Amino acid sequence: MFCDLKPRKSFYFCNQTQCAHMILKRISILNYKNLEQVELNFSAKLNCFFGQNGMGKTNLLDAVYFLSFCKSAGNPIDSQNIRHEQDFFVIQGFYEAMDGTPEEIYCGMKRRSKNNSNVIRKNIRACRITSDLFLW
Repeated sequence: MFCDLKPRKSFYFCNQTQCAHMILKRISILNYKNLEQVELNFSAKLNCFFGQNGMGKTNLLDAVYFLSFCKSAGNPIDSQNIRHEQDFFVIQGFYEAMDGTPEEIYCGMKRRSKNNSNVIRKNIRACRITSDLFLW
């Protein structure tokens, strides 16, 4: 069952309890904040991140947030999320829907590109607007 999505500012929120859920199975991150190159597989049940200060735990969570909402949880200027001395960042998430259908979401940004706009793709198809990601 799909959500009854209602617009709220620039994003869509579900107000039902039985939404179409997806599980993040794997994430690939390149040049996002202090994360140079990261490939992680996730468990469907529980995942723990631990490490010393400055290792990138919060940035990893922010990358998941960015993949989900097309914006950083902590930094409103997208170009500042690009790793120092790099020209772009890419976040790619591989999901599994509750019916087992694989989904792939791709977010990327190139520094000094026209309007510093993000590239967002779902299953390799370019999304015209952010809400296309959520309207499965």
